Parts: sequence; C-alpha cells; structure tokens
Amino acid sequence: MRLTRAAEYAIRCVLYLSQQGRGILISRQEIARQADIPAHFLAKIAQDLAKAGLIEIRQGARGGFVLSKNPAAINLLEVVEI
Repeated sequence: MRLTRAAEYAIRCVLYLSQQGRGILISRQEIARQADIPAHFLAKIAQDLAKAGLIEIRQGARGGFVLSKNPAAINLLEVVEI
C-alpha cells in the first residue's frame, strides 16, 4: 500500500500533536516546522482532521490546533482515511 502525501502529512500532524498531549494548543507554524509539513498544505489537512473529529482548530492570533481525542484511542487507519 502506498500512502499519499496528504496521508503522510496527516500522520505527522497527529503524531506531533499526540506527543504534546491531548488538549494542548500548538500553533500551526510550530507543527509545520517540527513535522516538516508545508504550512499551506497543513491548513488543508487540518480541516480534514477537524471534520473527522481528531483535532480542533482554534482561530486567532493565539490560535492553533488541539488534539481532540486521547492519543491511545486514535488508530492509523482513522488518520489515513481522512
């Protein structure tokens, strides 16, 4: 099975957020830098992850992304199928 670039970036995003912990707000810029994801691509992927209920997007100057689910309850297939 081959992963699309979007699936790989989604995995990187969720993995980075999981390492920080559930409910911790992380800026889009930090995730893009630390997970090596182009910022414009991350915005699109984050929308899909939010629709799937995996993350929450917070807007504003101090906004970012928050992991919505317990990291132990997230499976790889759930992330890849967004």
